[in-house]
Amino acid sequence: LTTTGSLQIRTIDYSDGDLSATIADGGGITFAQDVSTTDGKWIKLGGSTMATAEPGASDSGYGIVIGLDSAGSITAGDAVCINSSGKAAQANAASGSITEPCIGIATNNAGSDGDDCYVLTHGIWRHDAEAFDAGDPVYLGESAGAITKTAPSDDGDYVQTIGVAVTDDVLLVMPDLAIVEIA
Repeated sequence: LTTTGSLQIRTIDYSDGDLSATIADGGGITFAQDVSTTDGKWIKLGGSTMATAEPGASDSGYGIVIGLDSAGSITAGDAVCINSSGKAAQANAASGSITEPCIGIATNNAGSDGDDCYVLTHGIWRHDAEAFDAGDPVYLGESAGAITKTAPSDDGDYVQTIGVAVTDDVLLVMPDLAIVEIA
């Protein structure tokens, strides 16, 4: 099939009838199977938007997102970990309240146990509530789900870098799983 103009289509199917992809009104594409590439090729995310482009609203972002069940109430913007039940929970670096290492930032609200929680593990996140210093590390905070520009410093606290500030309200999320305990 060759065309030099527009081709209107709703689905792409294989010759045996298996669905390959669905194209929605507005241009969204849903693939019926995993998307893979040949060696040396990649999938470009973000189109022509630079990777450091500031998201339009606080507590929003883009990048690599994974889905987990929540272990309870989580708010978009919370630093999260995977708990011993394999669920997303608010991460905490404070002595006496320490959790598993932070793996990323929740991109949605999850109201109760078992709700879907989407976690940005690598990407760009905007958080207006903290005045970051561009180029400086961003840390897991000393309260449930907190992210901060100030490293925890009390005896028994854990220090975990979860990203680097790009501007005063945007960070590059890339949690470091190496953690230091303050003694």
